[in-house]
Amino acid sequence: MESLPNEIVLIVFRYLKTYDIVYAFYFLKRRYARLIEEFRSFSTLINLTNASLPIFNLYYSLLYQTCHINKLNIESLKIECYMLNKFILNENIFPRLESLSIIIRKINDLSILFKYFTFFTKLKQLYIRSDVCCCDRISFEEQVKLKLFQTNNIQLQSLTFATPPCFSISLQDINFEQCLFTNLTLTVRSMNDFCSILHSARQLRSLCIRVLDTTINHQNPLTIIKPSQYLKHLLFICLHSISYEIFKNIFKTLTSIEKLSFSLVFDIQSGIIDGNRLRDDIFIYLPNLINLQFEIKSLLSFISNHIIESFKKKFYKYLRTIFKMINKQLIYLFYCLLSFFKTSIHYLHVVYYVQTYISIYKINSYSFWLAESLFLIWNSLNDPLFGWLSDRYTSSIDHRLNYLILCGPLFCLSSLCFWYPIVKINSSLLGLQLLFSLCLYDTFLTMIDLNYNSLLIDISIYKRETLSSASAIGNALGSLPLLISYLFWNVLDLRLFRIFVTILTIIIMCGFIFVIQAMKRILYCYNIKSIERNIIQEHIPNLWQFIYNIHKHKNYIIFSLVNLIQVFHCHFNSNSIPLILNIFIPSSSFGSILLGISFLIPHLSNIYFVYLCKLQGTYYVIRNLFYIKLFFSLYLFIQGNNSIMLICLFIISNRMFTEGICKLNDLIITDLIDEDQFIYKRIYPLSALIFGTMTFLSKPGQTLAPIISSRLFYSLNNQRQDLFNNIIIIPIICSLCQIILWRKFTLHGYRLTSLRSILRYSSQNIII
Repeated sequence: MESLPNEIVLIVFRYLKTYDIVYAFYFLKRRYARLIEEFRSFSTLINLTNASLPIFNLYYSLLYQTCHINKLNIESLKIECYMLNKFILNENIFPRLESLSIIIRKINDLSILFKYFTFFTKLKQLYIRSDVCCCDRISFEEQVKLKLFQTNNIQLQSLTFATPPCFSISLQDINFEQCLFTNLTLTVRSMNDFCSILHSARQLRSLCIRVLDTTINHQNPLTIIKPSQYLKHLLFICLHSISYEIFKNIFKTLTSIEKLSFSLVFDIQSGIIDGNRLRDDIFIYLPNLINLQFEIKSLLSFISNHIIESFKKKFYKYLRTIFKMINKQLIYLFYCLLSFFKTSIHYLHVVYYVQTYISIYKINSYSFWLAESLFLIWNSLNDPLFGWLSDRYTSSIDHRLNYLILCGPLFCLSSLCFWYPIVKINSSLLGLQLLFSLCLYDTFLTMIDLNYNSLLIDISIYKRETLSSASAIGNALGSLPLLISYLFWNVLDLRLFRIFVTILTIIIMCGFIFVIQAMKRILYCYNIKSIERNIIQEHIPNLWQFIYNIHKHKNYIIFSLVNLIQVFHCHFNSNSIPLILNIFIPSSSFGSILLGISFLIPHLSNIYFVYLCKLQGTYYVIRNLFYIKLFFSLYLFIQGNNSIMLICLFIISNRMFTEGICKLNDLIITDLIDEDQFIYKRIYPLSALIFGTMTFLSKPGQTLAPIISSRLFYSLNNQRQDLFNNIIIIPIICSLCQIILWRKFTLHGYRLTSLRSILRYSSQNIII
């Protein structure tokens, strides 16, 4: 500690309680005493809960009485009730005080509390906790009602009484319309009090209430005509049995409730209450309900095995089926559908846009290459930028889904720019439209890719391999629209193709909105937010600092180069398929089938590749695919271009191996994210930022591929042998480079297993 600078010591003080700092450091050295005095003078919080009397006296004499604490800055105060004998609470001493927490440890402390009830009305938040019973319940109730509920100009917005049942209050005669309460936690005497709060407290957003007497006073009945439209959270606990009819009639009116929790015992006349009955009588009337927790018990006059068995079969079987479906099937289904929506649009783009601009729009080669080169710059820079912004401002799952629901429809609309030219065909402005369309399309595609891939890490209660399999199925289904599109494709007339693409775009836009909304509701119900960054705010490195530090990460650099080559090879295959089909397979019907198969088979095989990754490891599966891709390309090069069936097999297998490796690369990136979290001792992984900076080096291959494929189209002029040589040599060169680089990648085997074990037992948000 002695060697640490003052700034670091002050940061350490922020994690300690007030009295711990004084007790541990004040008499250690004069330097620390000055730092404590300086630290407390700028502090806005005093926290003395659980402090013993000697330590409190020490703190009071050293800091409080000597004016080393600037009381004008104090906004939050947490103290024991006996400390009010020395702390004088009034507006002159604490003019900015907004939040006050008081803990009552002894019965005699309650009389001290009564002196300050008038001052409590000037606060915004009041929290009172008692560990003892109230010996003077009548006085307490009178003081609370008179000073906190019936006083004009009360400013309290949040009131919490965490007290035993003896502190119960009757509020039937209180008019809550003049109160500003948005959060209320207390114990009331009867159900009439509860109904009174629901009926008149129009500003309430959160209500946590405990009811002693569950009967309704029929001499003074209360009906809830229209509960507060702002009430979103309700916690309801009854200490005695309650009639199911009373409970049903009240709760079915709470249509604005989003989070509902209750613990109840139903009386004998109510019979057996199970989940089916609650659903049919109450939950169907609550359209906004997304989070439900309940504990119910039923009082019976007799018990039989028949009743017990019927209860188990009907209720628990239903809940078990629902939870199982939500926990597994629906998340996998929605993750699969998001992949299907994205790939359906993207496959049409990568296959047709080069041929559209070259063969139909007749763009000149200089404008095409210039637009692609400028797009290369934007394509390289936006990934780390968007990834950094996503992790800095949208680190939670809910925010990532918000980005997907915004960018999904815009991504679909931007894809239409390629099929509806704004300028005339053969115009010199075609290059400008191509540049604008590519940049706009890639902006939304990047946002979708980063947040979609980050869900693979952030939804950590689901296994990554299983989600990857769901994504592979979605990619496979995404090739079906491409298969159908070839039937509408006509170089001479694009009208039918444009109608098909427009209808498909509208359907996928609606699908994006529906699926993400449903996904948000399910994840919210299972309290995924509770493991997000809402407790500890970790410092996110700035973008340039993070990119600069990448050069120290050896595996990151190696994989970026491998991925660069792989992305180039994947997009080169996609852009070259129409050229190969036009020259080697002129039949349109057979070409349509082969085109669809070449995009469908790779994603079906990915499901098997993911299964192999579970058995052998992702590193070894990718290494074997590199060798298979190399040997098959060499074999076809030796055989020549005489066999059409061999060329068809090459098209399908080359697509299968390259796309398979591309999809498995996402699993390698998740391992690199784990390694980065371990090396830099991060509390939470930087999912989107690492995905983005990875594509900073690898994704330019997406732009280089159409430039090279279009160059082949212009230079070879449909020469069969030269085109064949080029489409064979490029896979050979790519495979050789990748095999050499992949041998230097070390994040596999025992190293990877040890890393995962350490993170599993040390990280706060990784749940497997």
